[in-house]
Amino acid sequence: MDLTARASRIIAAQGRTVTLKREAPGEPDGFGGTLPGTVTDYPATAATARYSEELAALAGGLLEVGDLRLFMAVDVAVTPQPDDRVTAEGEDYRVVRVSPVGTAGTAHYYDMQVRRDPAV
Repeated sequence: MDLTARASRIIAAQGRTVTLKREAPGEPDGFGGTLPGTVTDYPATAATARYSEELAALAGGLLEVGDLRLFMAVDVAVTPQPDDRVTAEGEDYRVVRVSPVGTAGTAHYYDMQVRRDPAV
């Protein structure tokens, strides 16, 4: 079994279905602003973990209390990016950081930091 399949199997066993949401660029509204773009939902599988309050205190502002760590399988239809949105554990989050974890240029899973999204 290759590493990607192994990572996906572990994430599926320990995780649950989440929704990755990506907003397309909006159109000009004719008044100097921009209308919101269309949001597309992508089902994904992810395992979650909470960062400790001690780690958040030591991280110098890079982590906030309540941030969530997501380990997402690579079978999602798009590559996650910062500012995408994720619905997990009944909450809406904004993607802060995405690190593909893999070997030889092949991602086996995505290690993501997400933060509660106050815009929702």
